[in-house]
Amino acid sequence: MKSVHGARRRSLLGSLVVLALLAFAVFIPSFAQAAVPANDEIGAATAIGSLPFTDTLDTTEATTAADDPQCAGNGQTVWYTFTPSADIRLDANTFGSSYDTTISVYTGSPGALTQIACNDDSAGLQSQVIFDATGGQTYYIMAGSFFSASGGSLTLTLRQPPPPPEVGVPTTSLRNPTVSVSRRRGQRRAAARARGGGPRQALEPRVPARLGRRRGSQVPRGLRRLGTCGRERALSALQRLPAQSSSG
Repeated sequence: MKSVHGARRRSLLGSLVVLALLAFAVFIPSFAQAAVPANDEIGAATAIGSLPFTDTLDTTEATTAADDPQCAGNGQTVWYTFTPSADIRLDANTFGSSYDTTISVYTGSPGALTQIACNDDSAGLQSQVIFDATGGQTYYIMAGSFFSASGGSLTLTLRQPPPPPEVGVPTTSLRNPTVSVSRRRGQRRAAARARGGGPRQALEPRVPARLGRRRGSQVPRGLRRLGTCGRERALSALQRLPAQSSSG
């Protein structure tokens, strides 16, 4: 009986040892993945060489240094640097991260930084800053967690912002707003000329030839005060008068 119980105990102990080894094998990789990031300190900031740049990083074990600046807190910070070769507008953001992030940009040197931009929650819990950078100037970019919030999977992107959308302007209506008006006026003048004169002449009755020889080509002064219909009637009456000889 004792040998049977001893065999059972040894079998149970062996099973426990196997389970312990399996648990150890499962948890060891997770501890390794949650190590302190290499760019946890500003002195070891990740240098960005070219744009666009994107980095994915686990910040669960990131720390806060005594001289880390404030931007809606400074929890679990990591650092990046970028030195543009020419003046450029830059967009730094944490879109795609899994936790409540902040992002800020600085010039100067570690321990003597000047803040250029700072943002928290530009889109949901993610952050974004857009700033104008000077060629040859080194910029420090700090990504952190909001105050006492824990870190997580950080996605940091540095790029040139997309150009603003173009606003469509109908050029046909603004090119020459008087074209249609001038065209209509020209058409009316052409029609008036086709009828026998310009617009002003078309409104005045013609003077008979024999009246023109006797009194000139102008409408008699006394008839000018009459309206168009009155002038036509008066001239019609004058036409019925007998013509006079040039000697008379």
